[in-house]
Amino acid sequence: MKLEESYITPIYKEVQRLHPVFYILVILPCLSIWIITILQLIFKIPVGKNPASDNLLIIIFIIFGIIFPLFFLNLKLVTMMKNEGIYIKYVPFHLKWQFFPFEKIEKAELITYSPLKDYGGWGIRYGKKGKAYNARGKFGVMLKFKDGKNLLIGTQKGEEFINILNQFII
Repeated sequence: MKLEESYITPIYKEVQRLHPVFYILVILPCLSIWIITILQLIFKIPVGKNPASDNLLIIIFIIFGIIFPLFFLNLKLVTMMKNEGIYIKYVPFHLKWQFFPFEKIEKAELITYSPLKDYGGWGIRYGKKGKAYNARGKFGVMLKFKDGKNLLIGTQKGEEFINILNQFII
């Protein structure tokens, strides 16, 4: 049975998107593609000393003016807790939920961390302290598993997350 079809309501759910500044950094270059495409294809004003052909410009527009921004606008980290464990899905990278059962977790703690220094940024990352799923901010729940591995889950609702989680792993 798929998680989405499960009749059990999550005990905890958090959906995080990237920081708004990131979207601005993605959209601004895409706007230039839109402007160049409109100028050349609609107003017949070629841009630059060696303008791209109309066919190449259409391909560039589809990729960088439509697909690229839609990809980034749909990025989100979904974290859920149900009676049996933690589910994580980093859309659109994960097609299936990543499941971490409570019985495999030894300890969990709320931490403040540096996404850039500790993991090299946001997303699905690997660092000295283990794997991380983060979308924004500097707060996370560090899971220490019984097999010695660590997993950081970024959160904007740290106190709520850790309080609920500790009811299941202690």
